[in-house]
Amino acid sequence: MKELEVFFKSALTVDNVIFGFDEAELKILLIKRGEEPYSDEWALPGHFVYPSEDLETAAVRVLEEMTGLRNVYLEQVRTFGAANRHPFGRVITTAYFSVSYTHLTLPTKRIV
Repeated sequence: MKELEVFFKSALTVDNVIFGFDEAELKILLIKRGEEPYSDEWALPGHFVYPSEDLETAAVRVLEEMTGLRNVYLEQVRTFGAANRHPFGRVITTAYFSVSYTHLTLPTKRIV
């Protein structure tokens, strides 16, 4: 069993790509990161998947926690897993997307 331990040292995350319209202009929802290693950088709303959580549940939770958006239809789009893409270690990210045809009003709060 020891030889399998190396396979259980990766982190799983989800990112949400939310497209919306501002007037007739298509825009994408970004947040300011509140933690290292990318603190104060613009990013897609995304974060870690809890060990007991499935991917879709994590995507819905993360989107609500980071933006306040609820009841958003999300579609799984792609998984990204380049070995050295994150400075803290191996991170495998599954991306979800949605398109909102109504104006998105977001709560004003600091995103962490």
